[in-house]
Amino acid sequence: RQFPNLVTAFIDASAVYGSNDARATALRTNDGTGKLKTSPGELLPLNDLATFPDGTLENENNSPRDPATLFAAGDVRANDNPALASLHTLLVREHNRRADELALADSNLTGEQLYQLSRRWVSAILQQITYNEFLPLLLGESALPAYSGYDETVDPAISALFSGAAFRFGHSLASSEMVLLDENNDPLAESPLSLRDAFFNPEPLKDHGIEPLLRGLTTQVVEELDAQVIDDLRNFLFGPPGAGGLDLTSLNIQRGRDLGLPSYNDTRRELGLDAAQDFSDLTNDASVQARLASVYSDVEQVDLWVGGLAEDHATGAVVGETFASIIADQFTRLRDGDRFWFENQQFNAPDLAAIRATTMSALIQRNTSITTLPASVFTTQTAPAGFGTGGAANASAPTENRTIDGHGN
Repeated sequence: RQFPNLVTAFIDASAVYGSNDARATALRTNDGTGKLKTSPGELLPLNDLATFPDGTLENENNSPRDPATLFAAGDVRANDNPALASLHTLLVREHNRRADELALADSNLTGEQLYQLSRRWVSAILQQITYNEFLPLLLGESALPAYSGYDETVDPAISALFSGAAFRFGHSLASSEMVLLDENNDPLAESPLSLRDAFFNPEPLKDHGIEPLLRGLTTQVVEELDAQVIDDLRNFLFGPPGAGGLDLTSLNIQRGRDLGLPSYNDTRRELGLDAAQDFSDLTNDASVQARLASVYSDVEQVDLWVGGLAEDHATGAVVGETFASIIADQFTRLRDGDRFWFENQQFNAPDLAAIRATTMSALIQRNTSITTLPASVFTTQTAPAGFGTGGAANASAPTENRTIDGHGN
């Protein structure tokens, strides 16, 4: 089964600009500068009538908060938590920084040209970081074939296996706390912020800006990728148990069934991989084998999302073989089937070199007051004292050596 998406498939920064003309236009200043709207502190614009006099934008708000106190972005879910909103803010700042840079270089550029050129730049930066920093850590260095140019025969559409299961692996990585650090990397008074209290809560950003959250994100260690999910997502998703709190794991499993996703084993067969004959083929962890056997009478019944989280990690990867295969296929098609891919004759040589040199670390430093970061902010050698429940990560396997059950036990 396939269902229509509300957003674009391509890695085109639609989360910043929106996936339709109306939202994209509303988010612009439309004053000849080519910039995007912001609120005080260079934060995302507030979704109020002062900012959007023609009508506020559609926004998810799974909270009792006044909608006008939340931010507006290209993605209606940008307010899900302040860490996510801080990354949206970072990309908006990069757009506006680039617009200023272009205007200074050529005073003849119109507002429309400045906007489109800056938008193209931000999309390229996002593609560069995703493919050259994030994916090699997630899947291994050579998981994707080298880019050989745009291929009009490639279908870039998002597969149900990817959206309904494989790319939901991150729910296992989530920590129950968000660390906020000052300029000396010391925790703020309200740090750590529990995830259950962070949903649709813009106050940490309004009070402190994005720097404390970004410092925390670049140093805090994720949980182990396994078949465990923190209680904040199991029982407190947008509210306490019995008062709005949902179980994200149950939602993921049921979503897969609603989509008609094949089982874990049927997916492996479809991918040309060996099917598991018993639970020991799926994972070497005897305790996980026993837990799976307690809810599934046969390995053939294991849901794709559950099996994908439970299976042993692929060599050099954070995820297992099944999810790695699905994710690698999806990102290869998204790249090769994108006529506007940044390496497909979209930029001159100097700009292309500048894009390729941009890391997440560099992006943060040129758009915030943070001046010192490691070259790679996706990995950490040690976890500072008091950081969450996880253990230390290492550069070659960024989520290894974590606690076994994802709850610090």
